[in-house]
Order: sequence, then C-alpha cells, then structure tokens
Amino acid sequence: MTADADGHLYAFIGPWVGNETRVDDLDKKDAGQLRTWPLPMLNTYGGPVAIGAWGHALWLFAAPGPTGSDSTSAVFRLDPASGNLTQVIADTGRHIIGAGVAPCG
Repeated sequence: MTADADGHLYAFIGPWVGNETRVDDLDKKDAGQLRTWPLPMLNTYGGPVAIGAWGHALWLFAAPGPTGSDSTSAVFRLDPASGNLTQVIADTGRHIIGAGVAPCG
C-alpha cells in the first residue's frame, strides 16, 4: 500500500491467490474500491512487489520470482490519470522488496 500527496490510498493486488494483478484506489473510510486499474502485464510477476507514489505517478517494483532466485526487479510507472502502465527498467539487477514509503499520516 502507498498514499500520495492528494490523500489517495493505493493497494497493489497481486496474482498470488488467483487474483488478476491490479492497483486499487481505496476509500480510507471503509476500504471500498474507488477506482481500479487492471495490470495484466504484471500477472507473471509472482515475486516481491513494492509500490510507491511519487511525481503524480505510482511506481511498481516487481520481480518474476522469489527473492534469492536469479530474477531481479523490473520498474513500472502507472499513470493514475490515464491508467497507462509503462515499463521503465526491465532489469534493475536488484531485488527490490520495499519502496521506502508508508501510507500512514
């Protein structure tokens, strides 16, 4: 989960339990979905995922396999205004398991 400067609370929902990969904009009062962005491009990423909000975008760091395997994280940018997901870096050479942000406020 992460929050942005406008007070939106976002959750990354991964493919681990049969879900389709997506990001949800959640209502802070009852955790209901305000908006959702399906991300089928990330369905094959079953390893560690981190999400952070910065610069009017959501940044996702995803690895195809578990930490400690040969797979490393890729970096994706999700534009909440358009819903466009862009791969920014295909292979960082690192296992990114946290984005250094917290939804607390």
